Amino acid sequence: MAKLLSDTTHKLSDMQLKVGGKIFHCHKLILAMKSPYFEQKLYPSSSSAAAAAPAVSEQIILNDIRADGFDKVLQFMYTGETELSDENVEQILRAADLMKLTELTTFCVDYLTDRVSADTCPRY
Repeated sequence: MAKLLSDTTHKLSDMQLKVGGKIFHCHKLILAMKSPYFEQKLYPSSSSAAAAAPAVSEQIILNDIRADGFDKVLQFMYTGETELSDENVEQILRAADLMKLTELTTFCVDYLTDRVSADTCPRY
């Protein structure tokens, strides 16, 4: 699946995510399989047969998160792996929480927990 994410032709992508003015070419099925947030957005539940089809929108605008580090969130969704740093962990954690990516949220929390010490916490 990592190959799909790195495809610069975007010939197999079927949707776009617009995050902070940046466009990310993605695949509805992968996003819906990995994220309850996207599953609900792309395949809303209803008792009608028409609801079984994906939502028509080919672009979703995410206003609640920043583009900084969002590529790392997509990398996690496509591969199950990503790289965290002190610079990107906060933005990745926010995006993971919004998208209900429990495993990535846990990964971020563990990263932050490992760095908490008397030296890194402000003193009151």
